[in-house]
Amino acid sequence: MFKTVTFSVIALTFAFVIYLTFNNYYKAQIPLEPGEFNITESTLPISASRYKKGYKAPISKYKSRQFNYSAKSRKYHFYEGTTDKSRPLIVLLHGSQRNGASMIDMWEGIARKNDLLIVAPDSWNKQGWSLRSDPLSFFNALLEDVQTNHGFNSEKIYLFGHSSGARHASFISLMDSPFHGVAVHAGAPSIKNLNIVLPSASSRKTPIIYFLGTDDHIFNVEDTLKVAKLMASSGQNVSLTLLKKHNHWYYTAAPYINQKAWNFLYISSQLRSK
Repeated sequence: MFKTVTFSVIALTFAFVIYLTFNNYYKAQIPLEPGEFNITESTLPISASRYKKGYKAPISKYKSRQFNYSAKSRKYHFYEGTTDKSRPLIVLLHGSQRNGASMIDMWEGIARKNDLLIVAPDSWNKQGWSLRSDPLSFFNALLEDVQTNHGFNSEKIYLFGHSSGARHASFISLMDSPFHGVAVHAGAPSIKNLNIVLPSASSRKTPIIYFLGTDDHIFNVEDTLKVAKLMASSGQNVSLTLLKKHNHWYYTAAPYINQKAWNFLYISSQLRSK
Protein backbone atom coordinates (compact mmCIF):
# COMPACT_ATOMS: atom_id res chain seq x y z
CA MET A 1 0.00 0.00 0.00
CA PHE A 2 2.75 2.45 0.98
CA LYS A 3 4.72 1.64 -2.17
CA THR A 4 1.61 2.20 -4.29
CA VAL A 5 0.95 5.64 -2.74
CA THR A 6 4.60 6.63 -3.09
CA PHE A 7 4.66 5.60 -6.74
CA SER A 8 1.45 7.57 -7.38
CA VAL A 9 2.91 10.71 -5.79
CA ILE A 10 6.10 10.40 -7.84
CA ALA A 11 4.10 9.82 -11.02
CA LEU A 12 1.88 12.85 -10.38
CA THR A 13 4.89 15.03 -9.57
CA PHE A 14 6.66 13.92 -12.73
CA ALA A 15 3.53 14.58 -14.81
CA PHE A 16 3.19 18.06 -13.30
CA VAL A 17 6.82 18.91 -14.09
CA ILE A 18 6.31 17.73 -17.68
CA TYR A 19 3.17 19.86 -17.92
CA LEU A 20 4.95 22.98 -16.68
CA THR A 21 7.88 22.42 -19.00
CA PHE A 22 5.72 22.05 -22.11
CA ASN A 23 3.36 24.82 -21.01
CA ASN A 24 6.23 27.29 -20.59
CA TYR A 25 7.74 26.13 -23.88
CA TYR A 26 4.43 26.64 -25.64
CA LYS A 27 4.07 30.15 -24.23
CA ALA A 28 7.57 30.99 -25.36
CA GLN A 29 6.66 30.04 -28.93
CA ILE A 30 3.75 32.48 -29.06
CA PRO A 31 5.00 35.61 -30.83
CA LEU A 32 4.57 38.86 -28.90
CA GLU A 33 1.96 41.21 -30.25
CA PRO A 34 3.85 44.37 -31.27
CA GLY A 35 2.93 47.59 -29.52
CA GLU A 36 2.26 50.87 -31.25
CA PHE A 37 5.17 53.03 -32.42
CA ASN A 38 4.88 56.67 -33.44
CA ILE A 39 7.56 59.17 -34.39
CA THR A 40 7.08 62.91 -34.84
CA GLU A 41 9.22 66.03 -35.12
CA SER A 42 8.85 69.32 -33.28
CA THR A 43 10.65 72.66 -33.11
CA LEU A 44 11.30 74.45 -29.84
CA PRO A 45 10.16 78.08 -29.61
CA ILE A 46 13.63 79.01 -28.36
CA SER A 47 16.94 78.46 -30.11
CA ALA A 48 19.80 76.55 -28.52
CA SER A 49 21.97 79.68 -28.75
CA ARG A 50 19.77 81.27 -26.08
CA TYR A 51 20.12 78.42 -23.56
CA LYS A 52 21.51 79.35 -20.17
CA LYS A 53 24.03 76.84 -18.85
CA GLY A 54 24.33 78.12 -15.29
CA TYR A 55 21.12 76.75 -13.77
CA LYS A 56 21.04 76.07 -10.03
CA ALA A 57 18.04 74.53 -8.27
CA PRO A 58 16.43 76.65 -5.52
CA ILE A 59 17.62 75.60 -2.08
CA SER A 60 14.63 76.29 0.16
CA LYS A 61 11.79 77.26 -2.19
CA TYR A 62 9.99 73.91 -2.07
CA LYS A 63 8.96 71.62 0.74
CA SER A 64 10.57 68.24 1.23
CA ARG A 65 9.93 65.15 3.31
CA GLN A 66 11.93 62.19 4.58
CA PHE A 67 10.60 58.63 4.43
CA ASN A 68 12.05 55.25 5.21
CA TYR A 69 12.99 52.72 2.56
CA SER A 70 15.12 49.61 3.08
CA ALA A 71 16.25 50.82 6.51
CA LYS A 72 17.44 54.10 5.00
CA SER A 73 16.11 57.63 5.14
CA ARG A 74 15.16 58.86 1.67
CA LYS A 75 14.03 62.32 0.62
CA TYR A 76 11.54 63.76 -1.84
CA HIS A 77 10.62 67.32 -2.77
CA PHE A 78 7.07 68.29 -3.63
CA TYR A 79 4.64 70.96 -4.75
CA GLU A 80 0.97 70.33 -4.09
CA GLY A 81 -0.94 73.56 -4.68
CA THR A 82 -4.41 72.61 -3.47
CA THR A 83 -5.14 69.65 -1.23
CA ASP A 84 -7.63 68.02 -3.61
CA LYS A 85 -7.19 64.28 -3.06
CA SER A 86 -8.50 63.49 -6.57
CA ARG A 87 -5.67 65.29 -8.38
CA PRO A 88 -3.20 63.46 -10.63
CA LEU A 89 0.33 62.75 -9.43
CA ILE A 90 3.53 63.03 -11.45
CA VAL A 91 6.75 61.60 -10.05
CA LEU A 92 9.78 63.44 -11.45
CA LEU A 93 13.28 61.96 -11.76
CA HIS A 94 16.22 64.37 -11.92
CA GLY A 95 19.40 64.13 -13.96
CA SER A 96 22.88 63.25 -12.75
CA GLN A 97 24.44 65.60 -10.16
CA ARG A 98 21.05 67.23 -9.52
CA ASN A 99 18.32 66.68 -6.94
CA GLY A 100 14.55 66.62 -6.91
CA ALA A 101 14.22 70.35 -6.30
CA SER A 102 15.42 71.03 -9.86
CA MET A 103 12.52 69.00 -11.27
CA ILE A 104 9.91 70.65 -9.04
CA ASP A 105 11.24 74.00 -10.20
CA MET A 106 10.84 72.98 -13.84
CA TRP A 107 7.30 71.59 -13.39
CA GLU A 108 5.72 74.05 -10.97
CA GLY A 109 4.06 76.08 -13.76
CA ILE A 110 2.39 73.02 -15.31
CA ALA A 111 1.38 71.76 -11.86
CA ARG A 112 -0.16 75.08 -10.88
CA LYS A 113 -2.06 75.38 -14.15
CA ASN A 114 -3.46 71.83 -14.08
CA ASP A 115 -3.79 71.27 -10.31
CA LEU A 116 -1.22 68.49 -10.20
CA LEU A 117 0.66 67.04 -7.27
CA ILE A 118 4.31 66.77 -8.28
CA VAL A 119 6.85 64.80 -6.27
CA ALA A 120 10.57 64.53 -7.02
CA PRO A 121 12.67 62.08 -5.00
CA ASP A 122 16.45 62.28 -4.71
CA SER A 123 18.39 59.35 -6.12
CA TRP A 124 20.47 57.44 -3.58
CA ASN A 125 23.66 58.06 -5.55
CA LYS A 126 24.15 61.61 -6.83
CA GLN A 127 25.79 60.18 -9.95
CA GLY A 128 22.38 58.96 -11.08
CA TRP A 129 19.60 56.43 -10.71
CA SER A 130 20.11 52.66 -10.56
CA LEU A 131 17.88 49.61 -10.30
CA ARG A 132 19.98 48.39 -7.39
CA SER A 133 19.54 51.45 -5.16
CA ASP A 134 16.25 52.76 -6.59
CA PRO A 135 14.24 49.70 -7.68
CA LEU A 136 10.50 49.45 -8.22
CA SER A 137 10.00 48.76 -4.51
CA PHE A 138 11.51 52.19 -3.79
CA PHE A 139 8.78 53.84 -5.87
CA ASN A 140 6.09 51.76 -4.19
CA ALA A 141 7.34 52.96 -0.79
CA LEU A 142 7.49 56.53 -2.06
CA LEU A 143 3.92 56.42 -3.36
CA GLU A 144 2.66 54.93 -0.11
CA ASP A 145 4.19 57.81 1.85
CA VAL A 146 2.86 60.41 -0.60
CA GLN A 147 -0.65 58.94 -0.49
CA THR A 148 -0.65 58.92 3.31
CA ASN A 149 0.60 62.48 3.68
CA HIS A 150 -0.78 64.23 0.61
CA GLY A 151 -3.34 62.15 -1.29
CA PHE A 152 -3.81 61.73 -5.04
CA ASN A 153 -5.90 59.91 -7.63
CA SER A 154 -4.52 56.37 -7.72
CA GLU A 155 -5.82 55.99 -11.29
CA LYS A 156 -3.73 58.92 -12.53
CA ILE A 157 -0.11 58.34 -11.55
CA TYR A 158 2.61 59.28 -14.04
CA LEU A 159 6.39 59.29 -14.30
CA PHE A 160 8.74 61.79 -15.96
CA GLY A 161 12.51 61.69 -16.11
CA HIS A 162 15.37 63.73 -17.52
CA SER A 163 18.75 62.31 -18.62
CA SER A 164 19.73 59.70 -15.99
CA GLY A 165 16.16 59.96 -14.71
CA ALA A 166 14.89 59.34 -18.25
CA ARG A 167 16.92 56.16 -18.59
CA HIS A 168 15.68 54.93 -15.22
CA ALA A 169 12.05 55.80 -16.00
CA SER A 170 12.37 53.73 -19.18
CA PHE A 171 13.22 50.64 -17.16
CA ILE A 172 10.40 51.30 -14.68
CA SER A 173 7.93 51.57 -17.58
CA LEU A 174 8.68 47.93 -18.43
CA MET A 175 7.80 46.70 -14.95
CA ASP A 176 4.48 46.00 -13.32
CA SER A 177 4.48 49.46 -11.82
CA PRO A 178 1.63 51.71 -10.61
CA PHE A 179 2.40 54.31 -13.31
CA HIS A 180 -0.19 54.82 -16.03
CA GLY A 181 2.08 56.71 -18.41
CA VAL A 182 5.75 57.64 -18.71
CA ALA A 183 7.44 60.58 -20.45
CA VAL A 184 11.17 61.14 -20.66
CA HIS A 185 13.60 63.72 -22.02
CA ALA A 186 17.18 63.27 -23.20
CA GLY A 187 17.77 59.74 -22.05
CA ALA A 188 17.24 56.07 -22.95
CA PRO A 189 18.61 52.69 -21.89
CA SER A 190 21.30 50.98 -23.92
CA ILE A 191 20.28 48.15 -26.24
CA LYS A 192 22.43 45.76 -24.17
CA ASN A 193 20.68 46.57 -20.89
CA LEU A 194 17.29 46.72 -22.55
CA ASN A 195 17.71 43.17 -23.87
CA ILE A 196 18.36 42.02 -20.31
CA VAL A 197 15.17 43.58 -18.95
CA LEU A 198 12.76 42.97 -21.85
CA PRO A 199 12.28 39.19 -21.37
CA SER A 200 10.68 39.84 -17.98
CA ALA A 201 8.76 42.97 -19.04
CA SER A 202 5.23 43.41 -17.74
CA SER A 203 2.28 42.81 -20.06
CA ARG A 204 0.65 46.07 -18.92
CA LYS A 205 2.01 48.03 -21.91
CA THR A 206 2.54 51.31 -20.07
CA PRO A 207 2.69 53.99 -22.78
CA ILE A 208 5.96 55.92 -22.96
CA ILE A 209 7.12 58.91 -24.98
CA TYR A 210 10.73 59.91 -25.62
CA PHE A 211 11.69 63.54 -26.26
CA LEU A 212 15.14 63.79 -27.80
CA GLY A 213 17.06 66.68 -29.32
CA THR A 214 18.56 65.97 -32.72
CA ASP A 215 21.79 67.60 -31.47
CA ASP A 216 21.99 65.75 -28.14
CA HIS A 217 25.65 64.86 -27.58
CA ILE A 218 24.97 62.11 -25.02
CA PHE A 219 21.98 60.21 -26.44
CA ASN A 220 21.88 60.19 -30.23
CA VAL A 221 18.89 59.77 -32.52
CA GLU A 222 20.02 56.51 -34.13
CA ASP A 223 20.46 54.62 -30.85
CA THR A 224 17.29 56.01 -29.28
CA LEU A 225 15.31 55.07 -32.39
CA LYS A 226 16.60 51.49 -32.07
CA VAL A 227 15.56 51.44 -28.41
CA ALA A 228 12.07 52.74 -29.18
CA LYS A 229 11.52 50.24 -31.99
CA LEU A 230 12.81 47.34 -29.88
CA MET A 231 10.46 48.25 -27.05
CA ALA A 232 7.56 48.49 -29.50
CA SER A 233 8.40 45.14 -31.10
CA SER A 234 8.29 43.61 -27.62
CA GLY A 235 4.74 44.81 -27.04
CA GLN A 236 5.18 48.28 -25.53
CA ASN A 237 3.40 51.38 -26.83
CA VAL A 238 6.15 53.86 -27.67
CA SER A 239 6.28 57.38 -29.11
CA LEU A 240 9.38 59.34 -30.08
CA THR A 241 9.41 63.10 -30.59
CA LEU A 242 12.54 64.51 -32.17
CA LEU A 243 13.21 68.11 -31.20
CA LYS A 244 14.96 69.83 -34.09
CA LYS A 245 18.33 71.45 -33.29
CA HIS A 246 17.77 70.84 -29.57
CA ASN A 247 20.61 69.45 -27.48
CA HIS A 248 20.78 67.81 -24.03
CA TRP A 249 20.10 71.01 -22.07
CA TYR A 250 16.72 70.86 -20.32
CA TYR A 251 16.39 73.82 -17.99
CA THR A 252 15.68 76.56 -20.55
CA ALA A 253 13.42 74.47 -22.78
CA ALA A 254 11.57 72.77 -19.91
CA PRO A 255 8.26 74.71 -20.17
CA TYR A 256 7.77 73.57 -23.77
CA ILE A 257 8.93 69.99 -23.18
CA ASN A 258 6.90 69.57 -19.99
CA GLN A 259 3.72 70.81 -21.63
CA LYS A 260 4.20 68.31 -24.46
CA ALA A 261 4.86 65.59 -21.89
CA TRP A 262 1.75 66.45 -19.86
CA ASN A 263 -0.37 66.47 -23.03
CA PHE A 264 0.81 62.95 -23.78
CA LEU A 265 0.24 61.70 -20.23
CA TYR A 266 -3.20 63.28 -20.04
CA ILE A 267 -4.30 61.79 -23.36
CA SER A 268 -2.91 58.39 -22.31
CA SER A 269 -5.05 58.49 -19.18
CA GLN A 270 -8.13 59.41 -21.20
CA LEU A 271 -7.59 56.49 -23.58
CA ARG A 272 -6.99 54.13 -20.67
CA SER A 273 -10.28 55.08 -19.00
CA LYS A 274 -12.36 54.27 -22.10
